[in-house]
Amino acid sequence: MADINVNLKSFEPFNGLKRGKLHLELSGKDCNLPFVNAIGRIATKRIPVYAYTKELIQIQKINPETGFHDSVPFNYDMIRNRIKNTPVAGIDPEISYLHERYWKNANYLDKKREKHENEKEVEANINIENRTDDILHVTTNDMLIYVNDKIEELYNKEYPFLIISLKPNEAFKCSLKAVVGIGLNDTCWDSAGNYWYDKNDGKIDFFIEGNLCYDEFKLISRSLEYFKLRTKLLKEEIKRQYSLDKEKKENFQVKIVDEDHTFGQIINYEIQSHKNIKKSSMSKPSLLVREIILDIIVSPDNAKSMIDFVMEAFDNLMNKIDVFEREYNKLLNPDKPKPKTKKN
Repeated sequence: MADINVNLKSFEPFNGLKRGKLHLELSGKDCNLPFVNAIGRIATKRIPVYAYTKELIQIQKINPETGFHDSVPFNYDMIRNRIKNTPVAGIDPEISYLHERYWKNANYLDKKREKHENEKEVEANINIENRTDDILHVTTNDMLIYVNDKIEELYNKEYPFLIISLKPNEAFKCSLKAVVGIGLNDTCWDSAGNYWYDKNDGKIDFFIEGNLCYDEFKLISRSLEYFKLRTKLLKEEIKRQYSLDKEKKENFQVKIVDEDHTFGQIINYEIQSHKNIKKSSMSKPSLLVREIILDIIVSPDNAKSMIDFVMEAFDNLMNKIDVFEREYNKLLNPDKPKPKTKKN
């Protein structure tokens, strides 16, 4: 069994002004930096959340005959980018894995697009006219938000997010929708605002800040669920591709398509750590293409084939994830128990 320890150092829940922050102390000879980095990258880019995608932010042009006009300092693209990067607070998709058919090359303007069964209808409207002689700050307090046709308040009233500032006689009208996606598609779906770690005296201090959809305990739980599932899928795919190659040879190359350093680094680390592997190196030939190449060298006098060693490395990784998850689940959430989530 893997030697991994997980301890809770501190947890600061979201208070309306500052993002929540979870601090874990990780230790054990099997808790390495590539493993921890994979968890952080998954928590940032792979876990489904709601976001206001740019295509579904419709800003109406103000008719000057009404006595009001559009904002002069802010053009439509600037406003769309600000809204797009405003987190959709408090709506939980309740899933840890979103299949690519729901987000890859998705046309969000298509009303008949395929949606996950958990996805809710989230719509919002803003209609503000500045009838004062001062600057009027339009914030999330001015949004009328509907979740499945019911009015909801998602944002902290004391510390709202700024949308636009209007001069006298300026107006702003906008309708928008939030949909479920992941950060690989666009940063507006990043499921964590930030993560970082530091290693001291054999222990790793790991910090993560969420994006207001749900607390950081739940974010890490879903990241571990995704970690296990994706590792299993990659193992099965590599086994399917290379299982027929039983020739005992010294050099071997594994190509992992539709993947980046998130899994490339940790898989390469586990293969490097295998006692029968002489060398394993990882490369990403193109920054524009999600593809990882592993070049592996093994002693030719081994009884097993190369693919057997690779599968053993995957088994070691899955064992580490299981142990980490078991240790993590021993931690008590200060606010509420961790709910079960679905995978799809």
